[in-house]
Amino acid sequence: MKVAFFVDGNFLFHQVKYFKSFFCNGPNIRKYCERHLNPNEKLYRIFYYDAPPLERTATTPCGTPIDFGKSSAAQHMKKRLDSIREIPYMALRLGKVTWQNDWILSNDVITDLMNGKRDITSLCDHDFQPNIQQKIVDMKIGLDISTITYKKFASRIVLIAGDSDFVPAAKLARMEGIHVTIDPMGKRLTPDLIEHVDFVHTELDPDNSQDVDPSRKNFFVKNFKED
Repeated sequence: MKVAFFVDGNFLFHQVKYFKSFFCNGPNIRKYCERHLNPNEKLYRIFYYDAPPLERTATTPCGTPIDFGKSSAAQHMKKRLDSIREIPYMALRLGKVTWQNDWILSNDVITDLMNGKRDITSLCDHDFQPNIQQKIVDMKIGLDISTITYKKFASRIVLIAGDSDFVPAAKLARMEGIHVTIDPMGKRLTPDLIEHVDFVHTELDPDNSQDVDPSRKNFFVKNFKED
């Protein structure tokens, strides 16, 4: 029995910050996926979806020049993607990034402004973040799930994601006899996504100090742990 994994890279990267045992690179992603395998199962392939870092220069809201392609975040992203390319049975699927020179305030800053704790004149560059969006990634995941399903390359798929946009793909796979597991890595799922998968399971244990960073545990349990 073969198992195919579909990993939403942007989702994974943002979730693993709650876990101290997980460093997001190719070898660790494969090891984590293999923890999902039962004794009678074999890995078919791990499909990893993400978008390359933004490569352009711009000016911050406070007038500071910035080269996104040379930022530390972009360099870490390039290393992560390169490490995935080197791992056997991992396939890298890249979408695109778009940015229209649009900057947004973080939720914490907006709350402080609304509550009168801060003043607009106090805003500086670190209060803003570029409104960068991924494109085509979800579509690629849906198409690949459909291909694996119709060609019967795997008997089970594991989706590491938390977006209800994947409901149609999950529903299709189940209708064609594929067992579908979703690993939300602690994030609460919407009822419609839970409805159209067979199992909701994560290999990270929020009660295990080896998995969850103690400094983040209370936040994790409050916001993500299932009741």
